[in-house]
Amino acid sequence: MKVCLIAPITRRREPPRNYPMGLAYIASVLLNEGHEVEVLDLDINRHWSDGEREEKIRRLNCDVVGIGGLITTYRDSKTIVEQVKHYHPETKVVIGGRMAASCPELWLEKTPADFVVEGEGEITAVELLRAIEQGEDYINVKGIWYKEGEKFIRTLPREYIPDLDQLPRPAYDLFDLEAYIANWKDWVRGARPVMMITCRGCVVLCSFCYQGFGGFRQRSVENFTDEVEFLVGQYGIDTIFFGDSTLMVNKKFVEGFCNELLRRKIRLRWYGASRVSDIGPKHRDLLRLMREAGCQRLHFGVESGSPKILKGIKKGTTVEAAEQAIRLAREAGLIVHSTYIYGLPGETRETVQETVDFCRRNLTPTSFFFATPYPETELYSQALGSGKIVDEEEFISRLGDVDQYTVNLSEIPDDEFVPFKNRMEKATRIPIPVYLYRYWRNYGTANLLRYLAFAWENYTATELAGRILNYFRRKPKSVVPAVPRPAPVPLPPTAQVKDAFPIS
Repeated sequence: MKVCLIAPITRRREPPRNYPMGLAYIASVLLNEGHEVEVLDLDINRHWSDGEREEKIRRLNCDVVGIGGLITTYRDSKTIVEQVKHYHPETKVVIGGRMAASCPELWLEKTPADFVVEGEGEITAVELLRAIEQGEDYINVKGIWYKEGEKFIRTLPREYIPDLDQLPRPAYDLFDLEAYIANWKDWVRGARPVMMITCRGCVVLCSFCYQGFGGFRQRSVENFTDEVEFLVGQYGIDTIFFGDSTLMVNKKFVEGFCNELLRRKIRLRWYGASRVSDIGPKHRDLLRLMREAGCQRLHFGVESGSPKILKGIKKGTTVEAAEQAIRLAREAGLIVHSTYIYGLPGETRETVQETVDFCRRNLTPTSFFFATPYPETELYSQALGSGKIVDEEEFISRLGDVDQYTVNLSEIPDDEFVPFKNRMEKATRIPIPVYLYRYWRNYGTANLLRYLAFAWENYTATELAGRILNYFRRKPKSVVPAVPRPAPVPLPPTAQVKDAFPIS
């Protein structure tokens, strides 16, 4: 059969950097089954006008159209579905990816889509196309939703793929990988990066996170390193961003990957992410091995410096574990990046102050995101139950990145909510000379030099100058009442911070 896979626009405010990996996997599986596959990448070609996009869709010549992406692409994807069915009413439209599994009934109710794939789609796609081609009953295809008259039919759930090594390599050649690589230029100067994943699923169920791929499963070291070697040789890739949020769950995998890179003499720099609870004192040697094998930075989703908030989101971590992980990673010579969520249920001025204190105490350059309830998360159910979300489709149509405000779930008044976040971000800024001095005192000269080298490699001169100027701009007038500083948290001598910095 002739299949066209369409990638909708992910985020409009910045160029796309991560190629559509989910669609690339589906494409590879279908090609192996003998289907004809083409792609229409609207994300990388976002410069097309609305008329040009519609003309591309009008010219499609295929039996099945597959659309996949995140739930934040709902509005764009809905338009694509409507245009496909307008010009090609006999063409079957299949919705996949996380945007499909998180609200399948909404797709069938509000769009003319024919099928919604729930969960991993590689095996389901093969069976569904076979049923369409041979006129078989769709009820026998696991993991899909479809409509019969006014009824929504949900088939038996699809079992998760236990061995990820059985999946073929993503069809990199079908997408303009060079264009995606070029869009990283403002993030990592002079590099050729790509995003990759080693695993699916997660070991915990945080209240704010949607995990549509079941329990944790990971590719083998050999399988993953073979793909890395292929990308290095075929496309000149020299930098990898791991899309896994729990890379350090499996220490044997990380150790094996590092040893394979060294054994095969693959020169690569890479950036990983980890839960803070997955790193402890006994992992010092592993952290040093990671640096030796090219790891430059570890990302930690700390989320909050308040024990109360961490407990409420079921993160399974503690403030103490976060401080320890940050310290150990830096002592091993790795750069640390951390992110935080603002406005979670139970958030108050006091819990925000705890987060500010944490950031300043641990010298963590900060990225604060709004607490955003995505469908199929506990946070979404709470927002629905409290009346924060009234019209689900309208709300989902507005969903964007987590740096965009959608709804206030906290105990901070609505009229103070956004201004208070701005105050919080400013409160975490430490004058650069003071920051560098403390970094040197805590982690030594060698690690300070690594930090400066990393900053030089990853930020343009203009961006560095802008960041420096930000610290010398006049402090804005307070927009919220002063927040009492909570009792200080005991710290090891190397991490003591003498000055208080309440948000006032």
